[in-house]
Formats: sequence, structure tokens, C-alpha cells
Amino acid sequence: MAKVWHQKFRLVLVAIFFIAVSVWLMLKNETKDATNVVGVVESHQASLHEAGHTLHLMVRLTDREKLVRVKLPQREPIKKGDKVELRRLGRALSGTERHLFLKYVDEPKI
Repeated sequence: MAKVWHQKFRLVLVAIFFIAVSVWLMLKNETKDATNVVGVVESHQASLHEAGHTLHLMVRLTDREKLVRVKLPQREPIKKGDKVELRRLGRALSGTERHLFLKYVDEPKI
């Protein structure tokens, strides 16, 4: 009796593992909708950790009520009040969005 229960338990465990892996692969390979958007830098934040620090810009987009947090690449200066171009990555299944810093947008000077 215990042997039969042990075999069923092992079969259920293997089935759960395969289902989890297939769901993970499906979500990982989900198509992303990418568009470029322009916003204005409102402020910045720094996250300290053992390896140093990470800078984030808080950007106001015209189509969002809340500020968007974007990681600023190293070597890029903080330019508060300037326009930035971001790439918006949206996932259809989960409905989540992510923003990546592309560049500062230089306005032509007259």
C-alpha cells in the first residue's frame, strides 16, 4: 500500500514540475510590445548596495498619472527637467510594463 502511494506521489510531483516549467517558458517567451515614449525628468533616486549604487530617474510621461522609475546607465549625468526618450516594453498576458532609458532628447536651440 505504501509503495503504491509513493509511486503516485512521485508521478504527481513530476507532473507539477513539468507544468511549472512549461508555464515559465510560456511567460518567458511572451511577446513584448515595444514603443518609444518621451517624458520629463522630475527627480532621481539612488539605491545603495555592496557593489556600489544604482541611479534611477523618476520620469513624468504624458499618458501616466504616476511617475515612472527608470534605471539610469552609468556614465550618464542626471539632468533634472530635461526630456528623455524611453522604450516602453509591455507584456500582453500579464499586463505589465517596463521602461528602459534610451537617451536624453536635445531640443534645437534657436
